[in-house]
Amino acid sequence: MVSALSGINAPMIVLPVDHGRYLPPVDSEYEAKHFPNEESRAIGSISGHCAPFNPEDAARIDAAINELLG
Repeated sequence: MVSALSGINAPMIVLPVDHGRYLPPVDSEYEAKHFPNEESRAIGSISGHCAPFNPEDAARIDAAINELLG
């Protein structure tokens, strides 16, 4: 699996939610070590998996997407 991850060169920002139970930040941090162009940024939110539906969290997600797309 590690060799497959390291072969993906697309820039990416992964935004796990610190209270998310489906995809916890620790998983993203592990993956970030193996993707050459990935950055993992945990979003501090009590909304968990529903963070994209919270206006404050959605603004942070949108900002990261805009940064990535430049």
